[in-house]
Amino acid sequence: MEVNKDEALRCLQISKKYLNEGNYEKSLKFAKKSISLYETPQGKQWLEELESNKGSSAKPAPSSEGMRNRKKAEKSSNTSEENKPGLQNKPYTKEQVAEVEKIKNCKDFYELFGISKDASDAELKKAYRKLALKFHPDKNSAPGADEAFKVIGHAFQVLSDPDKRKQYDLYGPEMDKVPQRPTSSPGSNFGRAGQYYYYDNELTPEEIFRMMFGDFSFADGSRNRHFFYQHPQRQYYRQQQQHQQQHQQNDRSILYTFLQILPLLLLIFISLPSFSGPSFPGYSFTPSRQYTKEAKTSQYDVPYYYDPRDYKFENSDHLRKFENSVEEQFFNGLIRKCELERRNKQARINNARGLFKVDQEALKQASKMRTPSCERLQQFNYHYHA
Repeated sequence: MEVNKDEALRCLQISKKYLNEGNYEKSLKFAKKSISLYETPQGKQWLEELESNKGSSAKPAPSSEGMRNRKKAEKSSNTSEENKPGLQNKPYTKEQVAEVEKIKNCKDFYELFGISKDASDAELKKAYRKLALKFHPDKNSAPGADEAFKVIGHAFQVLSDPDKRKQYDLYGPEMDKVPQRPTSSPGSNFGRAGQYYYYDNELTPEEIFRMMFGDFSFADGSRNRHFFYQHPQRQYYRQQQQHQQQHQQNDRSILYTFLQILPLLLLIFISLPSFSGPSFPGYSFTPSRQYTKEAKTSQYDVPYYYDPRDYKFENSDHLRKFENSVEEQFFNGLIRKCELERRNKQARINNARGLFKVDQEALKQASKMRTPSCERLQQFNYHYHA
């Protein structure tokens, strides 16, 4: 990764230093470490020279042509590194150094982002963007800024994952000591920032940054969104995690729906005893072959027709309830028809008035329209609020 290039060059210098001191084993060790972090041309050439002189404790004596090529490569590298932003030779302030140390030594992820434990995802992302821009190695050249950037990325990845966040809330900083299976092969996404480890299922800090900001240029602040490659194993893990979250959301939705209808189910259950009482006889508001006999309710004289064979009541209270249900159904039907008639009449009046000119003849006819259902309600002296 590009963020490991500085560390790779530093290991290369340490390797040369040990060889000058006559310690060939340590020189070879740091040369290999440099290649595993980031493969640079000068690092690869230096490792080849060391391995070609394996067994000798003295500094290898490369050919004059090899020496010229190495010096040329180192000079080219130094020139490019001087023009690269974010190196240690770029000026930085004491405040930046203090802020970097504060981030590296911070044990509480919530304190690191300056948010509460019940902060939302939007608040977490806002805090991450602010810190990531501030401590990105291309923006902040204070010593240890790259480590602080890794700590920020790891903290964001933990708090943005619901499962990891629960584990962190349970164990705190000690969650990093929970045994997991890291990958230590060269080129894999395993690294360390202070006490924090990155595992196969984690994005690297630079990938998180690109995911949040796209291609971001610190020179002019422009950005271009793009898709970046994901390791198949990591992509499979994230797909599985998304499926699991979807199942959890579906389960919560089913539970929420059940809780919504639970009061209705309880009401039906409580009302069941009332349904087991005596049933009312059938009736109709118009005569038919079945309902031949006419009767009227005692309160409003509502006419209805019934079947003499089924017209039986246990007592006067049963008869009163039956007539109340007849009147309720009768007047509810009249009220619905009355409201329709009134709306139809008002619509014709509005059309006759028009927007710019009133049609007097149409308005007169519309005003004279009758509302039979409303008139019948008045005949029964039945009042209701329209």
